[in-house]
Amino acid sequence: MSGGAVDHELLWLSGIEQAELIRSRQISSRELVDATLARIDALDAKVGAFITLNAEQARRDAAYADEHPTDRPLHGVPLCVKDLISTKGLRTTHGSSVHRDFVPDHDAPTVTRMREAGAIVIGKANTPEFGLAAETFTMFGPRACNPHDLSRTTGGSSGGTAAAIAAGMSAIGLGSDAGGSIRLPAAWCGVSGLKPTYGRVPIGRRNISSRSRPTTLPLALARREPVGQRDPDDGRRTGLGAGRGQAGLPARCRHVDWIRAGRRDR
Repeated sequence: MSGGAVDHELLWLSGIEQAELIRSRQISSRELVDATLARIDALDAKVGAFITLNAEQARRDAAYADEHPTDRPLHGVPLCVKDLISTKGLRTTHGSSVHRDFVPDHDAPTVTRMREAGAIVIGKANTPEFGLAAETFTMFGPRACNPHDLSRTTGGSSGGTAAAIAAGMSAIGLGSDAGGSIRLPAAWCGVSGLKPTYGRVPIGRRNISSRSRPTTLPLALARREPVGQRDPDDGRRTGLGAGRGQAGLPARCRHVDWIRAGRRDR
């Protein structure tokens, strides 16, 4: 499949559909990651969905995924992670100037679950300082703009994740929600978002948002929920076993023409 076809067509598929194409070798993870990074390069200067990219490591992870095929549900699929959620070895600012150079030495349980499911972290998505705002902006980085109308907000605080998904810069992503921080950006950006039952998804004792903000997939298209498993280091969880999961949510809305075409002349 040509690079142009990857860029224009496959970025609008669900993560599960992308993984199926990778497993069947109709596309490679490297092609998908390269197309995703090209999309980010073309659009994110205006959308402001990302704070930190993980480009080189994502390319290495994609090459490994192609060389070691598995049947994992998200094998080789790019994933964006809200910048409140810890990622080992990748800057995690919490949207704050105080933490703008902080690099965790561990993954949050949700990130671990997604990596185990085969997902590749493409970058850290924009969030307001410590997630405490209904818009998405920082004092040191871009303001996240709604891809459907750049003059309007994404909402918050998972606005970077929602904007990335709505603009075709990632099919799946992680966010967090205590009072609407997944649900509002998902609704305003026209993607599917889910706040799980408290304790259904492990948070982790060392996560800065662990006191109040369960994490999940703002775009929940998987038929199994890889993040919803027991975690021995988390006191805030239910007793659901690893075999339990959530039914898939509807696919994302189709998007206005300028997003699909990747035009810069908005």
